[in-house]
Amino acid sequence: MAFVALKLKTPRDKVVAGEPPQQRLQRALYEAACAINTLRNKEGTGHGRPWPPSVTPNEAPDAVQVMGTVAELMLMNFENEEVNYRPSNKI
Repeated sequence: MAFVALKLKTPRDKVVAGEPPQQRLQRALYEAACAINTLRNKEGTGHGRPWPPSVTPNEAPDAVQVMGTVAELMLMNFENEEVNYRPSNKI
């Protein structure tokens, strides 16, 4: 939902011939963030799992760095774009 509110591209947005490569990057970062979220949910240690995670010491920093990149993209777009998203009072 945040990507949509910030007018960033997601895989739900069709690829348009001649579109800027930045839009492809936005889609890829969205996918990477979803993959890392799945990894965190299945392998993370924050849910009291009694067994060790299968994430390697090399993979963990990669995941953190990618999520930092996604967060930076979102913050920069929030600050630089005219975001007209206003949460509604409807539930």
